[in-house]
Amino acid sequence: MGVMFCARLGRPAVGFALLLLTSAATAQQWRQLTPGAVSAAAACFDPERNVMVVFGGTVTSAVPVRDGSSATWEWQGSDWVRVGENVPAPPVRFGAAMAYDPVHGGCLLFGGRSGSAIHTDTWRWDGRAWSQLTPAGAPPGGEGVRLATDWARARIVLAPSGGTTWEWDGSDWLPVAHAGSDPGRVPLAYDHTRGRVVAFAQGTLWEWDGARWMTFGTGGVVPNRTDHVLAHDPIRGHLLVCCGVVGGNYARDFWAWDGTSWQQRADVPAASGRSHHVGVFDRSRGRFVVFGGADWRGDHADVWEWDGLQWYAAEPSPVECFDPVMAGDSLGGRILLFSSGGSGQTFEWHDGKWNEQAPTTMPTEQHRGGLVFDSPRDVFVYFGGKRGSLLSSDTWEWSLGDWHQRQVVGPPARSSHAMAYDAARARIVVFGGRGASQIFDDTWEFDGTQWQQALPVTKPSWRELSGMAFEPIRQEVLMYGGLRGYTTLGDTWAWDGNDWIQRGSSLPREDFAMCLDPVRDRVVRHGGYWRHSTGSTGHADTWEWNGASWTRIAGAGTVISRRTAMASDGRDLLLFGGITVNGNANDPLAETAILGRQVSHASNYGTGCSGTAPAVGLAAYGVPRIGNRAFGLTVHDTRPGARCWVGLSTGIAAQPLHGCTILVKPWIGVVTGVSSLAGVCRLPLALPDAPALVGMRFYLQGFVDEPRGAVAGLAFTPGLVLAIGN
Repeated sequence: MGVMFCARLGRPAVGFALLLLTSAATAQQWRQLTPGAVSAAAACFDPERNVMVVFGGTVTSAVPVRDGSSATWEWQGSDWVRVGENVPAPPVRFGAAMAYDPVHGGCLLFGGRSGSAIHTDTWRWDGRAWSQLTPAGAPPGGEGVRLATDWARARIVLAPSGGTTWEWDGSDWLPVAHAGSDPGRVPLAYDHTRGRVVAFAQGTLWEWDGARWMTFGTGGVVPNRTDHVLAHDPIRGHLLVCCGVVGGNYARDFWAWDGTSWQQRADVPAASGRSHHVGVFDRSRGRFVVFGGADWRGDHADVWEWDGLQWYAAEPSPVECFDPVMAGDSLGGRILLFSSGGSGQTFEWHDGKWNEQAPTTMPTEQHRGGLVFDSPRDVFVYFGGKRGSLLSSDTWEWSLGDWHQRQVVGPPARSSHAMAYDAARARIVVFGGRGASQIFDDTWEFDGTQWQQALPVTKPSWRELSGMAFEPIRQEVLMYGGLRGYTTLGDTWAWDGNDWIQRGSSLPREDFAMCLDPVRDRVVRHGGYWRHSTGSTGHADTWEWNGASWTRIAGAGTVISRRTAMASDGRDLLLFGGITVNGNANDPLAETAILGRQVSHASNYGTGCSGTAPAVGLAAYGVPRIGNRAFGLTVHDTRPGARCWVGLSTGIAAQPLHGCTILVKPWIGVVTGVSSLAGVCRLPLALPDAPALVGMRFYLQGFVDEPRGAVAGLAFTPGLVLAIGN
């Protein structure tokens, strides 16, 4: 009966089933680490969970943030966490407002705009999910609404418009008509000292008593402004006004009202002022938290905190910029980023954080240059680039926290060239690029002392915007794609130090990111642009080179396409900046995304069922990672010579069967074997080198032909879950 029972379970062999799954499985995904550069977002401090909640925003003055501004983020004091990814969320929007609901808890969201759509809907975030509320009334919505929690009256107050102030009582919006003047749609805050909702407008403080607006305090000291932030520090009893637009200029000044007078405090230590930022007071840590906003350079992604005495850069972030370049030091666990960013910026990525550097000088031409890491000399090398129409032939090195120009004669001035470090020959290799009057097809090498032109017999056609990286399988430099005139290329070439060898072709791409993944010894490329006969298309896909061909390894997770940078810190692949698939070339992002490593894991769950027979178990031997041909399973503590079966599933189950439990469902494969004299049934299960399996979980349960078994002559093992890693 045992054999008949298992025959009914029979499916294709597990290894074959795994191979079939690689074509349908979800590939690796890029994971966004921060909200990116955002302005006109909505923010709320949740005092129950001690987090700042941020929703929505824009990446320009009129375009809702991509990835939906349906993305919800929480700042926990040291890190951003994206939440609510798999639950319904409010439609994309910017210029909305949030405040904590003192009646039911959670953050209440109202208003905003997306394109020409004016939103008047009301939502609540409870820390786990969004829920849309259905009040009987609705205030005027749209862009620039302002909310504050009135803790004394258990209400949420909406900034006045047209002589009416609206209040949320926990279930409905109630209009309160009032006589006299009011501050208008300006930022609000709750003053715990006065027990009133207050506003700052026209350089004057206002307060709401539930029936009318009144001015108080000393007016005219703080310059009048718009699009600022207002908050109250209940620990020190101060009202805080931060930044905004003053006289048409972005302000970075910071003021505190102590109940008697205004005092100007230290300016926000950013490169410039900002507007349309968000700010909340974190009562659990006694910090005033400011995030995002916009200035003349674009939107920001940084977080600053004020502790009552000074500002701290809680989450530094590179400013959005055109064509950033990055290179990774895999042994040192760091990545260097350099970009124009207006006046230029240099950041190092280390231990999962960006750290802004303060060099005394930097390359003068900062656009579409090349950056690589020279590991034997422990320096980052930057060559070429342009600013406006000026091209550079300068060579710069980054070491010991500063840029140093090398006094060497380099290749002719150029930009948009391909550049990589040849680890097999300890050389930096440069090919092609755009000069003042031509597109190059030359090859140059730099040994750390001098540049020298190579003269190969065979060489790729002239091109720009191609990608290059060291390929460790064949110990050569790999170059792919690019732009030749108006034609996007898809050819793949290898440089062995003497000649160029064509290795194959793939889908045409230009202006993509490409680097070596040292963990898997694979060259990886992401995104790019394709000009074809019917137009042009941006892409956000990710591919890797296995030594012979390109294989797609990542699907959704980011919409970054071109003009982006990618590098490895020896553990993860990091992507920064760029333009969305269908984005405007003049609207770069400041988004950091990671192609995270998936940790391999195997563990038991549930209980077996052996009847009067000894308990049998199921375990893994080896690490369940892709490409592990030595991986396998063992069913142990069986009878010598007993037949055993292990069923594989992508789902977990708890299906009763005559006093036992089937722990896996539905079945996609079965592997069988026979126990040794030691009572161990060893079942090899070679895992294919298929990146699409990374992150998947498989559930297994074993069955042993045992006359004393609990069900139909079978003993059941506990379940085993395999998390496939890389």
